[in-house]
Amino acid sequence: ADPDSDLVAQARRTLREVKAAKPDFLVINGDFVDTAYPADFALAKRILDEELGGELPYYYVPGNHEIMGAPIANFRAAFGDTQRVFDHK
Repeated sequence: ADPDSDLVAQARRTLREVKAAKPDFLVINGDFVDTAYPADFALAKRILDEELGGELPYYYVPGNHEIMGAPIANFRAAFGDTQRVFDHK
């Protein structure tokens, strides 16, 4: 909930480290947010956009925190489908 918190700083640092490793893509397998309120997803999207900048594709699938206290529709509104099928070569 706090863009200036230590948790956000740690997430940003980790995303920069992942990006620096030059992987083909990143899979976020849930629990990137603590609660499923629209503001949480807006902050998560902002962090991902700012740190990955469209340079590293990511696939975000929800975990239990993405429905914590709110409907999965909030996740879908920010990140689209809750499941992905792709062939990455």
